[in-house]
Amino acid sequence: MKILIVDDEKLILDIFEEYLEICGHVSVTAQNGRQALDFYLEDPDGFDIVVTDINMPIIDGIELAYRIRAVRLQTPIIFVSGRLEADMWDDINQLQPCEWLKKPFPLEQLGQLIDSWQARRFEKTARLKTAA
Repeated sequence: MKILIVDDEKLILDIFEEYLEICGHVSVTAQNGRQALDFYLEDPDGFDIVVTDINMPIIDGIELAYRIRAVRLQTPIIFVSGRLEADMWDDINQLQPCEWLKKPFPLEQLGQLIDSWQARRFEKTARLKTAA
């Protein structure tokens, strides 16, 4: 799968990118929401999943997700943050399909979420082929 990873902490980007590469995925990294949105808008159908921090400069993860939803409704988004505040829940619930992970978390949790979405995608594709 091709995954857009967004975090303002370079170390986090590097760790996620290396882990996802080991898992067999291709990653594109961005250090803020503006850069991520530019990458996404270049090829909206090219990204299978977006993994984004919430608290970032320029464009935060919630705003990034709303802008992604304006282009393509079904891109899965995984929010990762050390701070998930009560007022964020309304936004997160409106931005389905999405999941969230509270930092710090074991990398395996991220891998499991991505694997779960990948399995759902394959099931949907198989159903569509069977129906055709």
